[in-house]
Amino acid sequence: EETLYPQSGFLSSGYEKNGKKISNLKAFKELERFTESRDIYDKAREKMILSVLGAGLVVLSPILGASTENFMVFSASFFGGSFTLIYNSISYTNLINKAVWIFNRETIKANLVNKKK
Repeated sequence: EETLYPQSGFLSSGYEKNGKKISNLKAFKELERFTESRDIYDKAREKMILSVLGAGLVVLSPILGASTENFMVFSASFFGGSFTLIYNSISYTNLINKAVWIFNRETIKANLVNKKK
């Protein structure tokens, strides 16, 4: 069986395939084997980019607030960036888990078809 499992750790997370730990890069390349998991993985990458933009807005919010001397600009950019960061990070994780699930489903289907032959 070639199933892929997310493996969470204290310092870093990774993936396990066939009982062996593989890097995130190799796991993401595996997700691109099937069309449906590739599409969901592409959506997850978009969420990660939006998450990074939200983090950048949180970092830049004190500079924006100080440059305009307006507390509303600071608070709007800080809370907007925080919301964007949190929401897209959670969406990214959920989409990656869904892509892994679909990858495993398609792999098991392919193995069953091969065994019937």
